[in-house]
Amino acid sequence: LATDITIPKGITKICDYAFANCDTITSVVIPNSVISIGDSAFSRCSNLKNISIPNSVVNIDEAAFSYCSNLEKVEIPDGIKFIKYETFAFCENLTTIIIPQSVKEIGNGAFDCNSNLSNVLFKGSKSQWNSIDFGDGNTNLVESVIHYDVKFVEKKAPTCVNKGYDLYSCSECSDGVKINYTDPLGHNVVSGICERCGKPEEDCIESAHPYNYDSDESWTIYKKDATRIAVVFSDSTETEADCDYIYLYDKNGEEIGKYSGTELAGKKITVLGDTVKIRLVSDEGYTLFGFSLSDIVPYYDECLHSSTRLENEKSPTCIEEGYTGDLFCNNCEAFLKKGDIIPANGNHEYIDGVCKICGAISFENLPSISGN
Repeated sequence: LATDITIPKGITKICDYAFANCDTITSVVIPNSVISIGDSAFSRCSNLKNISIPNSVVNIDEAAFSYCSNLEKVEIPDGIKFIKYETFAFCENLTTIIIPQSVKEIGNGAFDCNSNLSNVLFKGSKSQWNSIDFGDGNTNLVESVIHYDVKFVEKKAPTCVNKGYDLYSCSECSDGVKINYTDPLGHNVVSGICERCGKPEEDCIESAHPYNYDSDESWTIYKKDATRIAVVFSDSTETEADCDYIYLYDKNGEEIGKYSGTELAGKKITVLGDTVKIRLVSDEGYTLFGFSLSDIVPYYDECLHSSTRLENEKSPTCIEEGYTGDLFCNNCEAFLKKGDIIPANGNHEYIDGVCKICGAISFENLPSISGN
């Protein structure tokens, strides 16, 4: 069964329902001879993830890509004036759409039920966007982040630890817009050296990508005579939130922190001593990229830690524990001391049904009200 489809050159129209319900197709390349895509032409191609539509296409009919549940990004050709009824409806994984300034009307339900649509790149101005006639059922589109006057800048290749992406300029975003992320390549160590980035094997610290199900793995970083070590996690670092965790320990085995989701992405953690231990613990559920390190920096000078701060402080409530906070050095950013648990305050103290300590409301303790 076909998975990657390339429409032959010379074809001028993709007919109605041409590939509808072809759930084996994952990608489609359309030649610049095509000028029209028919009604429901790719509807319900549930595994279609990538499609390239050339600027020769001037007409896309109703529901052409509806129910393409794995489609992630689409760039609409520059000549299109109308995005018709349910063209991209029920594309639940569509996150990015690039719309040309030629578009004058977006029909009813064109982007209906696209709950993950988060980036709309519009090639025209903000005033041109506001002049478009929007039909009903496009809430996910109009409530997304809209970028104006976008232009393609460059394609950034992935590295061992950082994602690749396409960079677009935006009149309202100083750093531009990054889309079409591709996964980092990972290190490829040959004879003790990564052939991609040149780092020695001892600095190529990373988990499997994705990491394994139901695992408990550890990595140790040792820098002889170092007074502290800074580890910088890559922007790609991610585990399943509140299920899978990355732990950090110092040379004495004391836990420095416990992190989940994207809490460590792009973050620099400095640990006192010559050793840092990283541990990844996962359950039997879903797995993500895991972690990799952008940098490992050993320091050999002494720091007096004359200026400090607390992080992760939390006040106790009547029923929830608090936390005194972790102590960090403002000068060298090293973790100095783990905080302590603060016991919950105990029972609520209600006044007219409202706890005077934490503000919790109890219907049982509300004052009685007579009458209607």
